[in-house]
Amino acid sequence: MLKKPKFNRPIMFAIDLLMAVLWGIGVLVEIIKYRCTWGGKFCAFYNVSIFWAFLAFVAYIAVVLWDVFGGCCRRKK
Repeated sequence: MLKKPKFNRPIMFAIDLLMAVLWGIGVLVEIIKYRCTWGGKFCAFYNVSIFWAFLAFVAYIAVVLWDVFGGCCRRKK
């Protein structure tokens, strides 16, 4: 049976870090640039979208920390 080649851990860490930074910038731009001015159902939708975007950003940060832990602190077999 053929073994799949493993991904290079530093490259995967860099990709995860880049995605986390870009997602965080996107969330900040959404919060700073677009405001809910007139109220109504749009504001509720906007607030929910901000919540989920921030939650996804926190998940990206957790993935980056998982990469750091897996690359530096795991035991070698």
